Amino acid sequence: MAHEVPRGRAAPAPAGAATRQAVFTGIIRACFALEHYSLWLESVRFEYTYPVQRRAKDSKHLQLSDDDLAQALQALRRKRGFSQEELADESGYHRTYISQLERGLKSPSLRTLGNLARVLGLSTSDLVKEVESEAERRLAQTTKPGGKTK
Repeated sequence: MAHEVPRGRAAPAPAGAATRQAVFTGIIRACFALEHYSLWLESVRFEYTYPVQRRAKDSKHLQLSDDDLAQALQALRRKRGFSQEELADESGYHRTYISQLERGLKSPSLRTLGNLARVLGLSTSDLVKEVESEAERRLAQTTKPGGKTK
């Protein structure tokens, strides 16, 4: 039997709806009242609001760029006697991707760096050291002897 609603009046709530509403409201209030919940919430806010930045033990901090990787990768590839196509075939990437890396248009993943390093006969950390060396060379070129930048 269908429940008819008289004109001008709201439909009555189904049986048990008020009870479910009260239980739900009670659960929500209990969750917000728990002290560990508020501490957890504050820790999440802290984590995202104030990220911890760790610095190296030495005071110099290099900003590595895609251009530094591009220069280092191109120099290592040429030093090892690979063409872009040969490096691409050996590492499993497309030649155009290698070209984009060497022009600083793409940022490779750690897995990609590992694959490229393996083909070039280096460890991934040695490849990153080469990129850092390139960044240091770039920094030395842009800094005048008096410590001022160009």
